[in-house]
Amino acid sequence: MPILRLRLGDCFRLDRLYGIRMHKGQTMGSMHADYGASARNSFTKPGERFHFPPNGIYEGFTVVAWNLTDAGPANGGFWCIPGSHKSHFKLPRQIHEAPEKASCVVIPDVPAGSVVLFSEAVMHGTAPWRADHERRTLLYKYCVSQMAWSRARVLPPSDVPLTPRQQALLTEPADPHTFVPSLFSDGPGAER
Repeated sequence: MPILRLRLGDCFRLDRLYGIRMHKGQTMGSMHADYGASARNSFTKPGERFHFPPNGIYEGFTVVAWNLTDAGPANGGFWCIPGSHKSHFKLPRQIHEAPEKASCVVIPDVPAGSVVLFSEAVMHGTAPWRADHERRTLLYKYCVSQMAWSRARVLPPSDVPLTPRQQALLTEPADPHTFVPSLFSDGPGAER
């Protein structure tokens, strides 16, 4: 939670969660970024400079990927281009089409039980799965409280009592501090 607080502030919410399961021989998922020069909705042309807003970090979602099985360079799984969230230029087509040949693409070694935390503004994707065991990863996608990826929501369980913090994490998108309380006891207006 402290790392998410550093990235997203005092008022954030769980926007999406899902699992990834892959078997040996399953092909890669495309390299992509959801914000910045290489985002599908940026309309930045190759070689054209992308201008970030001044004095700010341009991102929206932070992903916490829980690895339930070993993944890494020998196995496949998550891959990314570290630092690409700061790029002012669109990813070259050669890297986008063949990331496995690009020296800038990293597949981190992530043993079962470890977490990969990344911004969706980083170029990322799924490397082909080569291991004999299945890949199993749970992705929890958090965002600032006033944002949403789609109309779909993570719904709170109806038969489990939740703490105030858990309720705040599962709230509808809304203005921070006005409609969504701080998730931290030392935050502004916090009651926890």
